[in-house]
Amino acid sequence: MPISPDRIIPLREALRHLHAVDTSLSDRDRNPFFFIVGSGISVPAIPTSSEIVRDCRAMLGDLDEPLALTAAQKYSYWFSKAYPQPVDRQRYLESLIRRAKATPAVLALAHLLIEGRLAKLVITPNFDDLLARALLLFGARPLISDHPYTVGRVDPESPEIQIVHVHGSYYYYDLANLDAEIYDRRTTKIGAPVAIPELLGRVLWDRSPIVIGYAGWPGDVIMTALERRLRSVLNRNLYWFCYNENDIAMLPDWLTGNSNVLFVVAEKALREPAPHTAPDGKRAPVDKGDNPEPSVLGRSDPISLPADRVLTDLISKLKLRAPALTVSPINFFYEQVSSAVEGAIGVNDTRGGYYLSEVLDRIRHARDLEQQHGERATEEFGRFLDAVRRASQDQVAELGASLLPHPLSIVQLREVANALRVAAGSTQISEPSRTLALLSLDKTLERIADEGRSDTDRKSWLRERLTIADQLYTLGRIDEELRIYDDTIRRCSATKDPALMACVILATQYKANTFANKRREYSEALQLIADVLQTYAGECSIDVRDALADSEFAAALIRRSRGDDTTGELREIATKYKNAESPAQVRMAALALNILAEEAYSHEGIEGEFPLREELEELTRTRPTLKHERVDNLREMIASSSLSDQNEQANRLAKVALSVLADADDARSQLQRAQVLRWKFSAESDPHDYEGTLAELLAINSDDVQGVAALQRLVLRRLVERYRAENRADKVDAFVQSLGSARAIATAQQAISALRREANTKSVRNVSPKPSRRRPTPQSK
Repeated sequence: MPISPDRIIPLREALRHLHAVDTSLSDRDRNPFFFIVGSGISVPAIPTSSEIVRDCRAMLGDLDEPLALTAAQKYSYWFSKAYPQPVDRQRYLESLIRRAKATPAVLALAHLLIEGRLAKLVITPNFDDLLARALLLFGARPLISDHPYTVGRVDPESPEIQIVHVHGSYYYYDLANLDAEIYDRRTTKIGAPVAIPELLGRVLWDRSPIVIGYAGWPGDVIMTALERRLRSVLNRNLYWFCYNENDIAMLPDWLTGNSNVLFVVAEKALREPAPHTAPDGKRAPVDKGDNPEPSVLGRSDPISLPADRVLTDLISKLKLRAPALTVSPINFFYEQVSSAVEGAIGVNDTRGGYYLSEVLDRIRHARDLEQQHGERATEEFGRFLDAVRRASQDQVAELGASLLPHPLSIVQLREVANALRVAAGSTQISEPSRTLALLSLDKTLERIADEGRSDTDRKSWLRERLTIADQLYTLGRIDEELRIYDDTIRRCSATKDPALMACVILATQYKANTFANKRREYSEALQLIADVLQTYAGECSIDVRDALADSEFAAALIRRSRGDDTTGELREIATKYKNAESPAQVRMAALALNILAEEAYSHEGIEGEFPLREELEELTRTRPTLKHERVDNLREMIASSSLSDQNEQANRLAKVALSVLADADDARSQLQRAQVLRWKFSAESDPHDYEGTLAELLAINSDDVQGVAALQRLVLRRLVERYRAENRADKVDAFVQSLGSARAIATAQQAISALRREANTKSVRNVSPKPSRRRPTPQSK
């Protein structure tokens, strides 16, 4: 069912809604919400299901896997094969969880819960106890239900913090872990006073969920209870925070079609990539290879909405106090120990020979010293830390800037730098404060480099400056951006260190990009790059040669955006670098060949493009580091073949591409696998073949993959159109029921229902089974 656009809202608006509810509540109406949290709050401390699958595969060795399994079925298959006994699965999970540390998202959720704002109850399918540990760290003792027989103890009206593990916890062997066990939790256990569905029904009666880090597993106990409750109107909206916007497409109709449910996604303004040069004069992400520098935003994907960002920004919006542990650790510890001792045997009782009163005296003395002399060197730094703990990002930027003239230790300066990175990427910060945070971060890193006198700190600062300047570019602060480039070039112009020479080259190149993109000063931009290429032409280090290759490619793109014919220049780059030892330099050759192929397609069609695609395939085939570039190129070759009726060749190329991705479970590989299957489908001619291809596509778990759901819908549409053209509409239902996966069936039924509704309001048009070819720009790869 197409979802109404007004029910997909940005994070900032959702926080405004929740803040409005919080300020309107009376004491008797406290906690009108409860949290539903999934594995998204526990990563990366707890391994993902794909990581567990890899462990099981490594342990079992060569074992055939059934075809067309969903991610959940694959997890169940390998986990049950590696550990067939329930107690062994429990012990394996225990070994992973025991050593895990609380994540920033878990700590932020604990902070919200101890303040008692909006919610005191958490429902989770997670097995880990990280949240309980975080609450104990902050001085709160939660009530926990982690077994069907303890559900009756949960009281939604209780003022205590409560955590319900609907699938159990790693403490017990009868946790619900495999597919069949998860579905089994929907039923009442013999002898259990209350079933988990009954508890969820009671909780949902007058409370609404805030869903974070949970993908919505079809048919599990949480989704079953939500479906039942949403048949009637909630008194407050349900807020479903999505890791990315495409996750919404994987949710069922009864959820996406309900007017009480709002889906929260990342801010539109934060979706643009960091700048670099693109052929159309826009900026594209800087390729940082396998070892990226830390992002100024503090996270790798500005399009996604991770759980820690949601919870930290909510703390900021609600203006919560900092946890007592962080305000005065020694006093917090004294209060905890004093309460425990007095509640047990009395503070002056000397029985047992432990002399606990003397222990308390020593802690009290330490507390008094802390209060007299202050834990921190300056009062300003204490205020700064308080703002950080409250996630008050505008204050973090302001106080961080005010700290720069004060004497601070290296440890304190690193704390300031980390806080400014987080503030610069927050939604709860004004644009002027974001700029202030970025500029203050640059100055703080400079102080760390100067006072620490460490070459590592200095190099790290100079490299991160390029990222800071990129963010200033996106804010339109071009003068500050160019000032950073000029200062970096000035500081490093006489260096003999290859890493710093590379910084000079890249800073010059990025400055040239800005001249070309913002000022259309193409000649000045090209002269800057020409000068730096000449200056460092004789250097032989890999860092410098990589940066020079990047700059040569950037110069070609600047000329191309000016309208020059760059065919010869791009061919020269491809020839020069295709046999280089450095993967970064070979990547420049691959990018040049890709642009040449794109241009050949636009001027000569498939006949001119295909030889260049074959040359690119040969280059990437021999370079394992260019796996993704190879798959992207193969996908274009599949498209060329299918559009020229070379379907046999298209299928052969698709098999090659899928084999390259066979063992890859990362998000980019999943998206590439879906794109290959989409083009493979267009080349199929036999119904059995294209049903099989679509089944493979539907089996991809797209919970964390941007764009897969859209490709699934597109191919489903093509299937329906083919069957309509063949007057075989009855085949659609038969195919859906043959999928063998509840998630795939739900996805297919959702999309096909929407198509049939469209057919009732529109005349049916015959559409060619070969889709129009939508050509991506080279930088989208």
